[in-house]
Amino acid sequence: GSTRRSGGRRPHGVLDVRPFSGAAAGGLDAYISSLGRGPRRTMRKQVDATFCAKGIVHEYRPVAAHALGWEHLAVCIAHQRRQFRKCLPLGVILGLGRFLVARCMTGGLDEFWIRIPGDGDSCRSLVAWSQPIAKGKTLRGMWYYCLPEHDRSCIWFFTVRLNVGRALRAGLFHVDAGPSDNSSVAALKEKYGFQIDERWTSSYADGQRGQCGPLHE
Repeated sequence: GSTRRSGGRRPHGVLDVRPFSGAAAGGLDAYISSLGRGPRRTMRKQVDATFCAKGIVHEYRPVAAHALGWEHLAVCIAHQRRQFRKCLPLGVILGLGRFLVARCMTGGLDEFWIRIPGDGDSCRSLVAWSQPIAKGKTLRGMWYYCLPEHDRSCIWFFTVRLNVGRALRAGLFHVDAGPSDNSSVAALKEKYGFQIDERWTSSYADGQRGQCGPLHE
C-alpha cells in the first residue's frame, strides 16, 4: 500500500543521529545497539558476511556526475523495469530519465561491484550504485539502484550503515533515506530507526541553508 497522503508531500524516512554523536555517545556502534535484534544482527554480521560470500566490493567516488556511464544506466533501467513489470517501456523511460537527472546533480557516488571470471581489474560488473549528498546538516541518500538479482545482497543495509557513520563523522544532524511511498518500505526503514514524516524538509533547516555538495570520505 501507499503511505502518501492526498495533497501532501511524499513522506521520507529521516533518522536523527544526534543522540549517537560524540565519543561519549558511542557513535555508529551506539546506533546499531539501539536497533532491534534482527536489524542489529543484519548490521553487525549479515551485511559483511553476504558481501564476503558474494564477492561484493564497495568503492566511493567524490564526484558522481563525471563517473556515471553506461553501466550505471543499465543498473538504473533494470531497477526501474522491476518496479514497472506490467509496463516495461515505462520502466525504461523512467530509468533513462532518472539517470539523466543523476548526471546533473552534485554529490558523491557509491558503487558496488562483483568480480567476474577473467584476468585483471577490469573483469568486474557493477551491480548497484547510490548518491550520498550533504545539504546543510543533513546527509541525503539521493538515489539507490540495484540489479534485481542482487535484491537480497544486503547492499541497501550497507548504504544505511555507511551513511549513518558518515553523518556522525561529519557532525551532521540527520540522515534522510528518501521517499517512503510504499508501506512495506516505510516499515523497513522504521525498523532501522527512521521516522516516516511528510515534514522532512525541516531537517534541512538546521545549519547553513543552501549548502549542497559531495560528502567527502
